[in-house]
Amino acid sequence: MADVLAQVKALAVGHALPPAPLVAVNQRYAGPNVRIQPGDEVAIIPPVAGG
Repeated sequence: MADVLAQVKALAVGHALPPAPLVAVNQRYAGPNVRIQPGDEVAIIPPVAGG
């Protein structure tokens, strides 16, 4: 997972990610130690605020 987040942060928009974004793999919340397999779906969930 850390490799995926590092690659996203290296993109032009990567600066917009929070330091520890919420991530889901295959529609389940995933911690930083989850191993990504070929064919897995990875979602980086943006922070939400409001009232």
